[in-house]
This record gives sequence, structure tokens and C-alpha cells, in this order.
Amino acid sequence: MHTKFQFTGRASFVYDMVYGACFTGEGGEKGENIVNATFEKGAKIVIGFQGKTDCPQENTWTKAFMEALAANNTVEAAIAAANKKVESNPGGTNNQLKRGTTAVRINMF
Repeated sequence: MHTKFQFTGRASFVYDMVYGACFTGEGGEKGENIVNATFEKGAKIVIGFQGKTDCPQENTWTKAFMEALAANNTVEAAIAAANKKVESNPGGTNNQLKRGTTAVRINMF
């Protein structure tokens, strides 16, 4: 059992946040986790993982996600590209919690 996450302050200045760590989305949309806390504080899109993730796969997933965003893909397409990159051995990255609208592009520059 993990402890309840408390987020103080606001996150309305955050457009897209990816928490690349184990249990950041534990409990899903109803859970008391950092993904939900960040989203509820105003971030537009927040992504985390609901269980244990393996570091090598998480790093590969995150790199592929960021590269896809930089190539002007939507967040949804970037997630799909990252998932494809680790599909043979996802290491927990396939258990995502996504909050917000992912059918948007993010200007990274």
C-alpha cells in the first residue's frame, strides 16, 4: 500500500506532464495519486503508470513519447508510438493512467 499523495499549489501552468515512475497512477481515475492530483490542480494532460514499471522499458517509452511529440504528433499518437516501441516487453508501461484530452499537439519549441 502506498501513501496518499498531496499536491499543494496549482498546476494550471502545466500543459503536459508525464510521471515516468512506478505507481504514479495507482488506483486509476478514482485513486489518490499524483496523476489525479496534478490534473485536478489544473494540468491539461497528465500521464502516469498504475503499477510497477521496469526502468529500461520506462526510459525507452519516455524517449519514444518525447520524440513523437517533437515530430509534431498528437499526444495520443505519441503514446501509441511509445507503446509500439516497447510492445514486445512493456515492463509495466502498458498500464497507463491518462487524464485530459490526448488528441492535441504540443508545441515543444
